[in-house]
Amino acid sequence: MLGTRKQLLAAINDDGIPMGKSTLDRYCMPSINGGGPPVAGWWGRRPLYDLEKGLAWARGLLTAEPVNAVKAGPGRAGRKNADHQHQSTP
Repeated sequence: MLGTRKQLLAAINDDGIPMGKSTLDRYCMPSINGGGPPVAGWWGRRPLYDLEKGLAWARGLLTAEPVNAVKAGPGRAGRKNADHQHQSTP
């Protein structure tokens, strides 16, 4: 079944994965280079997702161990720490 990003997020949350809207939006950004759920098709300019494949993608993000925040991907903590590391001190 196809659904919008909002419907995909609801399915991910219903599956027990606590992903927020902004996190999913960041994964779906073109700058992530295909790091987000696969797009099944387009309705005009709106991407539609196969909900089962989107759930499989989200389940694939789960890890057995906690992930270091610097390597966490597009999440806020990973970006903040990565930016801090690249700043030079005078």
